[in-house]
Amino acid sequence: MVVKRRATSWWALSAVVADRSGESARLCAAWPRARLRRATTGASTWLKLAGGLGRANDDGSAVLCLTPPTWRGRARCIAVAVVVAVALVPVVLVVSERWAWLAGGAILATLVAIVPAARVAWSSRKADGRLRAERPAGGWHLCDFARSREAPEGMGAVLLERVCAEADAHERVLYLETSAKDLVTYYEEFGFKVEASEAMAWGETRTTVSLMVRPVGGCTRA
Repeated sequence: MVVKRRATSWWALSAVVADRSGESARLCAAWPRARLRRATTGASTWLKLAGGLGRANDDGSAVLCLTPPTWRGRARCIAVAVVVAVALVPVVLVVSERWAWLAGGAILATLVAIVPAARVAWSSRKADGRLRAERPAGGWHLCDFARSREAPEGMGAVLLERVCAEADAHERVLYLETSAKDLVTYYEEFGFKVEASEAMAWGETRTTVSLMVRPVGGCTRA
């Protein structure tokens, strides 16, 4: 099985991630409606994949986003540019005095999407900041990891093993955050260890998020 840096359809791969991660506690608190959760997750994942940060199996059975430290600032710039571009659309419509109703609808839709997410982010900012401070300097952030529901068991493990080997070849530490207890055990099989944990309050939901780190040359799944 070959791990590819790019795939034929990033939209298809982002849909896999959105489908598997759309029920997370944080996303449920920010966007209660399933369609909005999946659309938001899919869009953010696509931006990462389109930026060349994706890793996928040949058949698209598993996909993940790997964020090297040099890409973090660039990814933020891309995200900000997209948000600004979208926000300018209703402003241009208002200034041009055309389709004012469409501009109002766009502004309302933006507020409906952004305000809940901002509220959730604000409620967990201190705990999230402490967890970020524990991240290893120069490490690669493994995020948005998912296996297609139709794929055979073990395809996600194949991809993760290859990414671990890639990190070892570049002498890079891997790290990730997870709020699922069963996934902690899963990632431990690949050499990840819990380095820090924080209790997060996401709206009405409270959960524990663990930072897991895999050192260079860590063990791999047998």
